[in-house]
Amino acid sequence: MKKTFIAFSCLALLFTSCKKDKDENPAVTTENIAGTYTLGTVTIKTGAAAEEDYTNAYYDEACKRDDKIVLNANGTSVYDDAGVKCDPAGDDTGTWALTSNNTRINFDSTDELSILSFDGRVLKISETDNSTGTSITITVTHNKQYFLAVTKYRLKVNFEAVFLWLFLCWILTGSLSSTEFYFLSSKAIMNFSICRLCLNICTMACSVICSKS
Repeated sequence: MKKTFIAFSCLALLFTSCKKDKDENPAVTTENIAGTYTLGTVTIKTGAAAEEDYTNAYYDEACKRDDKIVLNANGTSVYDDAGVKCDPAGDDTGTWALTSNNTRINFDSTDELSILSFDGRVLKISETDNSTGTSITITVTHNKQYFLAVTKYRLKVNFEAVFLWLFLCWILTGSLSSTEFYFLSSKAIMNFSICRLCLNICTMACSVICSKS
């Protein structure tokens, strides 16, 4: 009975090793924030009034809506007037950095915005202006193009957890025979390899699609 329970526990971990942990968000670090972003939504909240969607008004020209922002890990940034080019083109370069214990992001050493959230896919930042006596808060979201690296990291962590659990079952409790340990370990490695193959295929597909956009 004990062997059966442990075996099922190990298999439960095994079959969830490819599942993304929705409650775990990557830390806000330069390495994690760095990447290519597409423009998302823009909302404005004035005083005690309800927040309003200003996305279309903010990106008033169609040529702006397909632009990309590249935040490099070395602190440089590129605004790419991708897709439909504006006239004149909006391409630009600059710098960026995290400040205030990684709770704020600074652009070109002048514009500093609060980081409201970052889940590996969506970066949500805001800025509040009180100069008129009434607070005006602008909140902007940017969608990260490449989030597969985060998924791969979680997959690696989950795989290591499965292997460690199997090892502890075998060594510390003696509940698994060497044959059972080998069998379950082989299944875990095969499952992990399949997940990695799927992720690599998705990565290549994304690269091809993005290179054509």
